[in-house]
Amino acid sequence: MAGKPLAIFGSPRKGGNSETLLRTVLPAFEAAGYSVEEIRPAREDVRPCLGCLRCEKTGQCVQRDGMVEIYTKLLDADVILFTTPVYFYSIPGQAKSFLDRWQALWALQYRFPDRWKEVSKPGRKGFLLGVGTTSGKQLFKGIWLTLKYGFDALGVDIAGKLTYRGLENKGDFAADPANAEKALRWAEEKVA
Repeated sequence: MAGKPLAIFGSPRKGGNSETLLRTVLPAFEAAGYSVEEIRPAREDVRPCLGCLRCEKTGQCVQRDGMVEIYTKLLDADVILFTTPVYFYSIPGQAKSFLDRWQALWALQYRFPDRWKEVSKPGRKGFLLGVGTTSGKQLFKGIWLTLKYGFDALGVDIAGKLTYRGLENKGDFAADPANAEKALRWAEEKVA
């Protein structure tokens, strides 16, 4: 199996638990023949959405920044792995600003369906990989809804999630070998 997965590192912190989680599952995708591309929203030259709604008139964002190239990567990806920590039951601000810019693709899809058919491809899948500190029952609900509708803007079906609770400090994910075992099994199932 080969394809183009896109790994989105939603945390602004390098080497944290969400990055460790994603780095744990990526070898399973690579072993299955995937060539994984990575994006770190916190390190990209991507400005926040202006809310101008011009994308709804043209099918394109008016801003000319790093997102221009990223739109192509988002549309080319067969699989999107979005990893994030929980920040107040949502995703970090940098990742949310990045995701808000997907509005231009929503506009292309729903306001310009003929043009959307030219650039989209069916059968694409998206996954949430999340880590959080508390053990709250609804800990990942806000993130799930944000990504569900974000992935819809990309024409991507949200196909599953892998989440971990109780990871407060950097290194907590790696400290328990059962976390990596669970993540590897999950990834192997997804690429099978």
